[in-house]
Amino acid sequence: MVCTPKSKGGLGFKKLEIMNHALIMKNNWSLITEPTKLSNKVLLTKYGVQMDEVPTSLPTRYGSPLWKAMGNIWKKTRGGIRWNIGDGETIAAIHPPAAAFGNDSYFWGGSPNGMFSVRAAYELLDESMGSGSQIDWRLAWNWKGPHSIRVFLWLLLHGRLKTREELNRRHITVSIYCDRCGGSVEDILHPLRDCVTARRDWIHMNLGRGHITASQEYWRVCFGVTVWRLWYWRNDVLFNHGSWDSSFIVTDIKARTYEILRCIKQPLTVKQKKVEKMIRWRAPIWPSVSLNTDGARKGFGQTGAGGLLHDFTGNWIMGFIVNLGTCSVLSAELWGLLHGLRMAWENGFRRVQVGVDNKSVVHLLTMASVPENENATLIKAIRKLLEQDWIVQLEHVYREANCAADFLATYSLNSLIGLHVLLSPPPGIVGILCKDAYGIAHSRLVLP
Repeated sequence: MVCTPKSKGGLGFKKLEIMNHALIMKNNWSLITEPTKLSNKVLLTKYGVQMDEVPTSLPTRYGSPLWKAMGNIWKKTRGGIRWNIGDGETIAAIHPPAAAFGNDSYFWGGSPNGMFSVRAAYELLDESMGSGSQIDWRLAWNWKGPHSIRVFLWLLLHGRLKTREELNRRHITVSIYCDRCGGSVEDILHPLRDCVTARRDWIHMNLGRGHITASQEYWRVCFGVTVWRLWYWRNDVLFNHGSWDSSFIVTDIKARTYEILRCIKQPLTVKQKKVEKMIRWRAPIWPSVSLNTDGARKGFGQTGAGGLLHDFTGNWIMGFIVNLGTCSVLSAELWGLLHGLRMAWENGFRRVQVGVDNKSVVHLLTMASVPENENATLIKAIRKLLEQDWIVQLEHVYREANCAADFLATYSLNSLIGLHVLLSPPPGIVGILCKDAYGIAHSRLVLP
């Protein structure tokens, strides 16, 4: 329980044995990706290991304790390796290989950016990370308020409050009935909801002056404070022989709730305020055309992408949709941009203004080097296309200025697998195209 991740109902402490293996795995990853590094050359030469290809195992019959530990964890290290398709000399390729993509290379499959990290290695090694739970533990850990109340809510969700029923289950000889109302079994919900005294306080809290129109944020904070204080006053009555004064308890709960809300609204670090901005699709300057692309995913399964070309008056030139099967949203965005650029190039457009609503796509295409991750080949293919003899202006736009591409991306999810070129606009998109052409703007809060 202590070492189970917080998302699975535990406290999130690391298991030392697995953490040690993750740190050793870092050495293995260095051997694979940096065989020319001095310390790695010493190890590889000493034990006669060739790194032209990743070996299935390391010879561990003789060697230092570190080398033997690296060999024992080698097979699990191989389990986290993924290939990037480059020139296709080492592996067979689904995406057409090209010498321009460089050599075939490795990336770490357990990390979103493809870079090895001890945390990603730990998650690969820890089997409990994948075990599911029916309870959304974020209800406890993401509750806005003191950490002591979060821990209390965590215990409450686990059913570990020391009620009389729980003490009896642990073979502590006490009566299972509530001391305050005398008639009902004191289970986990009884002192917090079902007891006559607690129920009276809940009615007072819900029907009190000004509470019916209170905000959702107030009620979220108030709920956590209420169950916490009801449990406190229950213990005060039982062990300190205190009195149960509903008016005083409700006043105490309200005061603590407002104090927490005041701290939330006046944090120590002041966030930059957002300002309202009117967002609309901007027409390209003649003779340029506008290319807008987007990706979409249905839940955690089907993904697709879509895009279209406008002229400088906002009229539809042509578009496309592509059903990609299953992949990440970022991959779908990149596939959409690749197909859109190919469509513009193959149809003779040489001045293109490109708009995408994903900042990560723009960042990946403008950074100095290509990160070695699952999208590396896609990024190289797009960069190769951008280097052709044409003028392409790539920029990030807000979703409100990318509504037509967003519609096509969603529309692709119901199409057959593969690429479909649209010479005329599909039903449902005409209204969006008219709004774009007439320059109708949408309000959005953005950072200045």
